[in-house]
Amino acid sequence: MTRHRWIVGAGSLLCLVALLSTVVHELHLRRDRYELPVDSLTDWKSYGGVWNLDHSVFRNNSEERGVKLMGGSPRWTNTSLSADVRIDQIAGDIGLMIRSNDEDLGVDAYNGYYAGLRAQEDTLIAGRSNYSWSEVQPAVLPGGVHPGIWYHLQLVMYGCRLAVSARNLSTQQSTALVLREVPCVSSGRIGLRSLSSGGAWRNVVVHAATKAEFDAIAAHSVGEESPEPLTTEAAYAKHFSGYQTLDPAVRSQGTPEPRRPAVHLGDLTSLRGDTPQRVVVRGVVTLTEPDLYIEDATGGALISHPKGRSVNVGEGIEVTGDVHPLFYSARLDNGSLRIISTGTPAPPISVTPWQAASGAYDARFIEVEGHLVSEPHVENGYYVLDLAEGGETFRALYPDRSGNALRALRVDSQLRLRGVCVLGRTYTQDLIPFLIFLRSPDDVQVLQGPPWWTPRHVAFVACLIVGLAWWVQFAYFRFRQWQRDAILRERERIAHDIHDTMAQSFAGIGYQIQGLRTSILRNAAVSRDEIADQLASTSELVSRCHSDASHTIEMLGAVSSEEAGDLLTMLADRTYKLSSGKIRVYREEQGAVRSLSIRVRAVLFSIGQEAISNAITHGAPASIKFIVRYEKRSATMMIEDDGCGFDANPDEEGFGILGMRHRAAEIGGTVEILSAPGVGTRVAITFPLSRLSLLQRFRFRDLLRLRQQTASTPARG
Repeated sequence: MTRHRWIVGAGSLLCLVALLSTVVHELHLRRDRYELPVDSLTDWKSYGGVWNLDHSVFRNNSEERGVKLMGGSPRWTNTSLSADVRIDQIAGDIGLMIRSNDEDLGVDAYNGYYAGLRAQEDTLIAGRSNYSWSEVQPAVLPGGVHPGIWYHLQLVMYGCRLAVSARNLSTQQSTALVLREVPCVSSGRIGLRSLSSGGAWRNVVVHAATKAEFDAIAAHSVGEESPEPLTTEAAYAKHFSGYQTLDPAVRSQGTPEPRRPAVHLGDLTSLRGDTPQRVVVRGVVTLTEPDLYIEDATGGALISHPKGRSVNVGEGIEVTGDVHPLFYSARLDNGSLRIISTGTPAPPISVTPWQAASGAYDARFIEVEGHLVSEPHVENGYYVLDLAEGGETFRALYPDRSGNALRALRVDSQLRLRGVCVLGRTYTQDLIPFLIFLRSPDDVQVLQGPPWWTPRHVAFVACLIVGLAWWVQFAYFRFRQWQRDAILRERERIAHDIHDTMAQSFAGIGYQIQGLRTSILRNAAVSRDEIADQLASTSELVSRCHSDASHTIEMLGAVSSEEAGDLLTMLADRTYKLSSGKIRVYREEQGAVRSLSIRVRAVLFSIGQEAISNAITHGAPASIKFIVRYEKRSATMMIEDDGCGFDANPDEEGFGILGMRHRAAEIGGTVEILSAPGVGTRVAITFPLSRLSLLQRFRFRDLLRLRQQTASTPARG
């Protein structure tokens, strides 16, 4: 039986391990599956830049150097990555990353491979970065690399070789190259990257690479090279100068105007008059949507209806336009733009909501903190965040895109926001002191989630406490009810026992005394022998009543299992007393010995006492054997004698045997009696076993040791 239990347990454990292994394997497969979300920025992580996603088109509106947007699994190995790319400037480069790890902010802050288009040299480049850049010989793209033109890039990483192809989607001119590195980076994520230029990526597709895909690109390459590090100062200056100063003749837009001295943005509010003045200002772009904002060290300004091509965040521009002073800042209308430099976007100014509401930072790029007071929602084409902090209420707006990054924000979260502060009535409607235009979802940082003690949570905890209290009270009253029922049942059982034993004995004593009295009164000639016989019978009834009373008191006493003694020892002692030591008694226990409750022992003792009394009275045995056999879920107590036996007929059972069956039924047991004339009698009581607690096992351990020493040995005689 024990071996079977071990087999079942081991099988269950193996099934559980197999199930867990399957779940873990499935999770790994899902994580490593070549799936890339292109409708939301939620599963992408940016490192620098101003990233937006609109109808599956990724865009970086920043001139920052080396910005990255990473996605995918770090366990991707042989990977094919393709996308259509478009660069915004004639300087800088744009491309794709593959097998990338350990990304961080910075130009070459990653460990992996990059390939893209370099506009200033009209080339396709590829190389390896491990927090320092090395590249293969670039391949010239026929027709050159031009801003605003879409090019198709494909990277196939197979083993330790990278095949790259680029194709002009307008002219279908193409080129290819192959990079080989041994040893190489074995696996990594994919990403989008640009350097010193904004750009766009569309139709981003990733899947497991095949050897045929790699060979198809490698067949059109000029050769296979290993990346070489840039070791000279001239090489670094050539590739990482940042392209800060651009040729005005090339970058000018619109009709050239006479040069005017530039005015500081902070001085525009003082230029008031009946007619707008035409001025020249210079500043760094801080916001491009929904309006164009620039700022310098003195202030910020709104550029309304700019003329010329689009610009990116971080570009330095010169604007010539008509100034309209506002209360806290100024607006330039009909402004012509001229890009004068590119670079990293200016850092925000950290202010409090009260300072932002004062107007001192109108049209400036700021950083402010606040608590989210309602769920993010869409209003007039914008994601809207309603915030409050320090007694001030304000809003943050972000143009509605296909991504849902801002919807994950939870009410009462502490947020840090970066954006352009606006106090104009067009957006505030005089309902809030100011609002902030966000450039991308990355401009929202969650400092701390909502506290657990929100009204909803408090109500839930209160309901939980009330429910728990109700359940505890219900369980307590049910337990008390069960306790009362158990007491009543026990009282009823004791009453039956007393009625069947002592009450009957007392009744018999009363009848005998009454009969003796009647005999004496009616017949004065009653002999002394007759009186002595009747008194002897009465004395026997008194002894039996005393024995029954002692047994009842013993069973009702609050004794421990050890003090109550061994059931078999108690039966043996009872046999010895009733037979005056003339009957040999044997006792034996078979199987794994279990502890029996006092209630079970009391019932078994009562049945055994009745069986002993019947054997001694009617069978005249020379020996009686008591055997208890323990099974897994039940036990059997057998009382065997070698007396004269009798013809066991169930239809002719007396009150004694019926009482034995009734008592056995109280503990869920049955009684079986086997006997025949001349072969003795066996009474078998089979009953269920209850589970043992750990404490009961320890308390019963010493008693078991004593039982084993005395098992199968004569008790007396």
